[in-house]
Amino acid sequence: MSIQARKLNIIQYLSQTTNVSVLDLIERIIKKEDADFWNKLTSSEKKEILAGIDELDRGDKVDYHKFMSKHR
Repeated sequence: MSIQARKLNIIQYLSQTTNVSVLDLIERIIKKEDADFWNKLTSSEKKEILAGIDELDRGDKVDYHKFMSKHR
């Protein structure tokens, strides 16, 4: 089934349902998907993430298994 057909089936189902729980769930999913976590971060958290990305871009990284072996 194509994505367009799936969308139409969902739209048809939603237009006919009287189940408020289903509608509440769909609304929560849509709101959650629309929320951008980046906007909820503090400036300090954003700086830390960007610094980590810069380190990775420079090749400054540690092998996962080596890191874990030191901390076990």
